[in-house]
Amino acid sequence: MRKDRQTGNHPRQTGAPPENHRSMPGSERDLIRSAELEAEALLAHRTDDLPRADSIPGFRILGEVGRGGMGVVYKALQLSTNRTVALKVMLAGPFASPAARQRFKREVELAARFQHPAIVRVLESGETATGQPYYAMDYIHGMRLDRWLGGVSPGLPERLPVFLELCAAIEHAHRQGVIHRDLKPANILVDTEGHPHVLDFGLSKAIEQTDGWESLTLSNAGADHVMGTLAYLSPEQATGAVEEVDPRTDVYALGVMLYQSVTGSFPHDIHGSHTEVIRRICEDDPEPVRTLAPNVDSELETIVLKALQKEKGLRYRTAADLGDDLRRYLQGEPILARPNSSFYVIRKKLLKHRLQVTAVVVVAALIPLCLWGGVWWQDRVAQNERTHDYREARREVLAIQNDIEAGRVEYALGPAHALYDRYPDLAEAVLVWSQAQFRLGRRADGAEGWVDTAFKTLRTAIANDVAPHACRTLLDEMRGRIGIASAPDREPQSCTGLPDNAETSYLLSFATLDLDRAAALTENAVDLDPEHSLAWARLARLSLLTERPDRALRTSEEWLRFNARPAAGIMLRAKALVRHGEYREAVNLCTQAITASRRPVAAYRLRALAHLCLREYEESAADYSTVVEFDGTERIWGSYKRATALWALGRLDEAAADYRTVREIRGHPSFADARLFLVLSDQKRLAAEADIVLQEEASEVLRNAQRGAVRGGWLDRILSCLAGELPPAELVKSANLANPEQVCESYYYAAEACLLRGEIGEARDWFRKCVQTGVVLDPDSAQLDPMNEYHLARWRLDSLPTTEAEGATPSESHHPDLSTTRHATNTSR
Repeated sequence: MRKDRQTGNHPRQTGAPPENHRSMPGSERDLIRSAELEAEALLAHRTDDLPRADSIPGFRILGEVGRGGMGVVYKALQLSTNRTVALKVMLAGPFASPAARQRFKREVELAARFQHPAIVRVLESGETATGQPYYAMDYIHGMRLDRWLGGVSPGLPERLPVFLELCAAIEHAHRQGVIHRDLKPANILVDTEGHPHVLDFGLSKAIEQTDGWESLTLSNAGADHVMGTLAYLSPEQATGAVEEVDPRTDVYALGVMLYQSVTGSFPHDIHGSHTEVIRRICEDDPEPVRTLAPNVDSELETIVLKALQKEKGLRYRTAADLGDDLRRYLQGEPILARPNSSFYVIRKKLLKHRLQVTAVVVVAALIPLCLWGGVWWQDRVAQNERTHDYREARREVLAIQNDIEAGRVEYALGPAHALYDRYPDLAEAVLVWSQAQFRLGRRADGAEGWVDTAFKTLRTAIANDVAPHACRTLLDEMRGRIGIASAPDREPQSCTGLPDNAETSYLLSFATLDLDRAAALTENAVDLDPEHSLAWARLARLSLLTERPDRALRTSEEWLRFNARPAAGIMLRAKALVRHGEYREAVNLCTQAITASRRPVAAYRLRALAHLCLREYEESAADYSTVVEFDGTERIWGSYKRATALWALGRLDEAAADYRTVREIRGHPSFADARLFLVLSDQKRLAAEADIVLQEEASEVLRNAQRGAVRGGWLDRILSCLAGELPPAELVKSANLANPEQVCESYYYAAEACLLRGEIGEARDWFRKCVQTGVVLDPDSAQLDPMNEYHLARWRLDSLPTTEAEGATPSESHHPDLSTTRHATNTSR
């Protein structure tokens, strides 16, 4: 028997309806039987009607993957993109009934809603020349989930992360208004890198957006479609209660697959007649997980059994909730699901044997149990909430401390204070709030009072016995920084003899103002405890701040192992890759972070930079445009950076508009004035005839900037060089060699000044030196914000003629032809 689709399913059987059809509504039974008859007719068609290998425009069919009663799946090459795709073609084509064609069309529409890495994408749809509908989707190189579990993945640490991705994919489908209804291993492919991909939404239901889950519309039908695969049916499906199907139906199927993964068996005996199997699904409790797999702990068993609850209200409400509990389990955190209490077990037994138990005994047994259970449960819930809150607070500390150590003290001050107010007994909150106050007092004029407040915060913590050793250590270092000797009689020096463990080293990393010492302490913490996820996250951030991209790559990969916060971990690794020069992989990770993050502005900004480093100016401009849409400071810096990509693309009007926006928001002279002058000069040169308006605007921009710039300052020298008042060599000579960014800027603007005078050879030399500085990023910015001189110099070198003789003479032009620029941009991508 040939197999169906890529999944390896056998073709769906037609003929007599399953036994449980008798329990379905009459209208649905009619729909099922109609679909069965149509399937029989389709199977009777000769395969001569199938499209030839070259008959579908835009595709070259490479071979057949599989087929079923309704369609055939080919492996094909999409000619426009030269990529391999899976091509599903409806067998009957023009002979199909309107209902069948509508179902096929509906399947395409539902699947096309999804944009998730773990759901197979629909790429294109249409009809063949013979009227057979088709659609193209991603071709996945991999194997079915059950085969992968049986032959590739030996243990739970490798299996459970796959279910995390599956939960995220199914939650995405639900949020798009689609319930799969036929989740099973045959509809999930695991690729060669161990990532799952969900396919076959032919049995899906679309959710009408109402106040609840109840309003559902059938989008596909058929004997096997309505029934689903028997072993994975939820109780509401098994009884034919179509109106009861909702997202928790898919949660049940995920629970069945999770049960299989953990125990190697189905939760119910699937042998015998359909009626008997359905009775077991609806009435019999699953065999306890730990009976079949003694190595599984009670928390994982609880998660699995909660997903398999027969009453929908007792299951996880969403696939995301199931995924969250799996993630908590993998991280060693308390799960939200709880094992069945003694009260629950007794209640179930009483209900089962209620005829043998008198009302007096029931009341006598339930009253004390309820009282005891209520008190115990409230205490357990409160304890778990406190534990969860403190764990979240410790993660929040990491982001705040990173802002402080990166120099963004004003930005971190409010969150640090709020965290300290909520958790005054949390050691990291005390240390971070103290550091924020001290650093602000040292940086801001007239803010010395912040230093005294920092000292007071630490003294209060010491008096309350909140991490006294760490607080004394930080207090002594702060005093040393401002030249105050320690006072042993009032605040004892930091004690020696602290326990040499990971938690001590991790905590002390917050008790120093020196980044290298903080990194050394954190590295010691992960050496002592390789499972300390917070220490890995801190070390990854410190590695970026201390310019250690190799270590940042290694540590960010370790942190991702814990799946603590997928978006944050992915972004941290992407930043490390950018620092390391691996821009393509950084683009891919940023794309993942955009999907996983609620506010992905940082991911868009970093991806735009990576595209810029790859000379992919169109993609960079598009991502910066998304950044500009966000509120706050993102508008000014997003516009400033987008202008670089637009300039390189030759879209000079748009680049000039961005620089004007930056000038308007800032309200004082800046590098945006210099950039605007250069863009206007390019526009003036490209005009068919002398453009007096552009010439006057360019001159006015430069004059106004010079009038407002600080006399003798660095910006003033750059503007003077562009105005021809300071020789390029003098600008380079005056740069501060200890400031790599200023050296890079001096070379770039010296080169632009040479271009203004038509000195192409000299310009090329200065541009080359600018690129050789390697200042791809602003070295003072922990957010990896580029100021773009490096990228502009590299683009200018791409566009300049190769010899002086090929360049324009000063009387003809002061800049290379931008048509060359556009050509160079296209060929470099």
